[in-house]
Amino acid sequence: MTLPHPSGRAVVLIVEDEPLVRMMVIELFEDEGFEVLEAADADQALGIFDRRPDVALLFTDVEMPGSMDGYALARWVHVHRPAVKTMIVSGRALPRAGDVPEGAAFIGKPYDHDDVMRRVQTMMAG
Repeated sequence: MTLPHPSGRAVVLIVEDEPLVRMMVIELFEDEGFEVLEAADADQALGIFDRRPDVALLFTDVEMPGSMDGYALARWVHVHRPAVKTMIVSGRALPRAGDVPEGAAFIGKPYDHDDVMRRVQTMMAG
């Protein structure tokens, strides 16, 4: 269950192991009015999901260290937090059958920021 955030701003969890890329994505979402949480890997993200029932959107890279990659994290979210919208990104790993859960989106890197925000808005409205 995703609870509304008291501020009225949607909460996005950015999962990206590259600090500079993560900072860029955080700025992109903050500029669009999101409350942003960040994690460097799926293990940190799972801890955030335990503490924050208000996460509305997961934005995750595929390749990262830790116990699972971004595809596995997206599948975990699909099962355990089905109301959370999910966007998966990668510059190297193209999805195979079963990698991207139903309702999730995949975007290849490099991506256009305006395109990402259009897709996010469509996901959040649906």
